[in-house]
Amino acid sequence: MKLHLSADLDGRVLALRFTPGNSDDRAIFKKMNAKLKGLFVADAGYVSNQLERDFFIEHERMLITATRKHMKKATTPIHSMLLNLRMRVEIHFRILKRCSGLVTSFPRSIDGCLTHYLSSIVAYLVVQSFVFHSMVSSVCSRSSFFVLSVFPS
Repeated sequence: MKLHLSADLDGRVLALRFTPGNSDDRAIFKKMNAKLKGLFVADAGYVSNQLERDFFIEHERMLITATRKHMKKATTPIHSMLLNLRMRVEIHFRILKRCSGLVTSFPRSIDGCLTHYLSSIVAYLVVQSFVFHSMVSSVCSRSSFFVLSVFPS
């Protein structure tokens, strides 16, 4: 089972979805963010020219993905800075694991797995604003100000 999460620069969870382990991440990304607008930054698992074209809406929505090691792609300094912001989503997963008790090997049944995942996520969302904002503001305060002023959501 995979957990997919989209968040904004302020740390608010915008979309959350569980999928089977064999699902295509790109198709899930497109579905869960279909109604959202802004600049989306994703890791190399979402690299797809077709996804970038389908997801793009002029003056409303754009996807920037990291490159894989074997790919040659020129990036501008702003693209590099934006790709470094992906760690903000990874912080959500780290907090879910360390603070909210999300452990993938713990449940022994499908019902137990869903109950465990949902209770961990609810616990996280209840305290998310306190923990996430204090961590991100201390680590990324300079880049968040610049990006927020250039790319409003």
